[in-house]
Amino acid sequence: MNLGDVGLDGYKVALAIINFGLGIMMTFLTMSVKEVRDNIKERLQEQRAEIQAVREDLAQFKASAPHRYVLREDFIRSISVLDHKLDRMGSDIATLSQNVAKLVGSGGSREAP
Repeated sequence: MNLGDVGLDGYKVALAIINFGLGIMMTFLTMSVKEVRDNIKERLQEQRAEIQAVREDLAQFKASAPHRYVLREDFIRSISVLDHKLDRMGSDIATLSQNVAKLVGSGGSREAP
């Protein structure tokens, strides 16, 4: 055996150890990446479920909102109609009061007893 052959065998052993170490590191890295991917997938599924729950809540709110809230324009229109009806009733009561006064005979002027 000469010195060159020993060095070549040592090189092969060192290369085998390096390859073995790299293989272990690649295996560890692959497992870590797989674990990270699984965690990401799990989190995405949780987020999808949360988004779906928010969508359902929003749909339920949209369905119940017309029963709970009134639009400003609808409120103003309703109050205007109510005011108009009250004004008409007041006018009708005033006319009725004048007619009753005429029938009773006071006619709006009072005579001294």
